[in-house]
Amino acid sequence: MTNWNLFTSKISKRRKTLDSKTINSLKQKQPFQKAGLRYLNWLDQIAQGVDVHLIDGTVLRVRRMANFDVPTVCHLEEKIFPSPWTEEGFLYKLDNHHFNLSLIGQIGEEVVAYTVSFFILDELHLSNIAVKPGVRRKKIGETLLWISLQVGLEMGAQRVHLEVRKSNKTAIALYQKYQFEIVGIRKGYYESENEDALLMSRNLKLEKTHGLV
Repeated sequence: MTNWNLFTSKISKRRKTLDSKTINSLKQKQPFQKAGLRYLNWLDQIAQGVDVHLIDGTVLRVRRMANFDVPTVCHLEEKIFPSPWTEEGFLYKLDNHHFNLSLIGQIGEEVVAYTVSFFILDELHLSNIAVKPGVRRKKIGETLLWISLQVGLEMGAQRVHLEVRKSNKTAIALYQKYQFEIVGIRKGYYESENEDALLMSRNLKLEKTHGLV
């Protein structure tokens, strides 16, 4: 099994700050499910907000999505996707933290990214992930994905699943980087564009992590 690289962390008086500039500085030998917990209790951290220094020095605050975020998230969703989710979709059991794992990425006061996942038994389903076009290529989406996987492990998830557009080569490459494998095709999954979705999946329990990148 491959040894992945781990990040190191800087600790402030009030919260831990993860610094992407220190990524790849250490070799990681612990199993994935222990690696993140070695540094943070992710359920507590996302409740209060955790700061991540991006590759350009920008600070990204990652926290749980709240009801008041939904109108802003919907506005972003409509700009990004041809078939956007409705408010009802984002609000679905949003306050049930044993089921709904929705995260927000903020730069300053601006919401620039979000992801939505659901716990179903011992599985995590990643249903939506998006980054505002103007702030892409800073690894914001990858950060939210990584944190979602860490929280999923802390919650006891054994596997994670997602659907991705067959044409979205960038997203597919990201998921493959995180050891997701294509396990099926959902024909016409995106109805308005009549586009197929690739069903991708990975085992969380036995994998190792390479940190926030």
